[in-house]
Amino acid sequence: MVTGGARGKTEKELLNLLQVPSRDKLDPLVKQLMSISRLPEIKLANRLYPDDDFPILPTFKNRLQKLYNSTLVSVDLNAKDATPAIDEINTWVSNQTGGHIKKALDKNDLARNKSTTMNALLMINCLLFDAKWQRGFQGQNTRDGNTFYPDIGPPQEKKLTLMMRNGLFPYVDLTSEIGARMIHLPFENNDLIFTIVLPNKGITLSQVESNLTSVLLNSPTTTNHNVFVWIPKWKFEFETATSIVRIMLSTSSRPDIQFLCNKPFLYAIRYKQTTLFMGRYVKVIDTSNMPPIIDGGRG
Repeated sequence: MVTGGARGKTEKELLNLLQVPSRDKLDPLVKQLMSISRLPEIKLANRLYPDDDFPILPTFKNRLQKLYNSTLVSVDLNAKDATPAIDEINTWVSNQTGGHIKKALDKNDLARNKSTTMNALLMINCLLFDAKWQRGFQGQNTRDGNTFYPDIGPPQEKKLTLMMRNGLFPYVDLTSEIGARMIHLPFENNDLIFTIVLPNKGITLSQVESNLTSVLLNSPTTTNHNVFVWIPKWKFEFETATSIVRIMLSTSSRPDIQFLCNKPFLYAIRYKQTTLFMGRYVKVIDTSNMPPIIDGGRG
């Protein structure tokens, strides 16, 4: 949304971040993304909140309405007491996501470090994803007490809960390109995929991120491989991009490939070759308050 209103150096930086070569290539991608957002598995809450004193061009407002079906809502982002603005935004996000994402902002998120700085524009981008896996998973194969190896700091011993599954999955070895391996786990809707990019031993997540491109993310997988997958059980939330995924996995025959996620990795929710959400798993998440995993399997 913001890229459409940017110009000059800022526009170039945003297009580079999105890996879009030019502005004329942006709008078709936006239309494709908006059509994907109408899938029943997806709920979006995207909105721009400019400060009351921040001027917005009418042409930009029209663009947001036309392409994103989104409106601008001006609020006082620099009030001494920002609680009313934060409450208003959190209430809207909760309503848009059926109450699943209750808080996009914390009470101190609009605090300013210096009196000379001003909040001009707040971008809210939330995604709720709820989908069934292609195959049901068995919760009895969850294992507690595993060690997680962060890129920085000592190992987190006996803190990691892992879920297991053995099956045929699209798998790509990107060792020669970025020092990582990649696997795609399909949902019931075959066009929806959960992708994991796992750095190899001795390679940090930042090293992989600096070299990962959309071309590599869309590397072709002509054949499936028999893979034994170990993935953390977790619920992940972010201030401006929130998504909840519960992964339940099971085992079967002897695997050909071991895919053990006991170190930081990248993950993405994708529709065909369009990335809807990408995040990082960098530390063990407390899952003690999560419901127990049962047979069936939803993401």
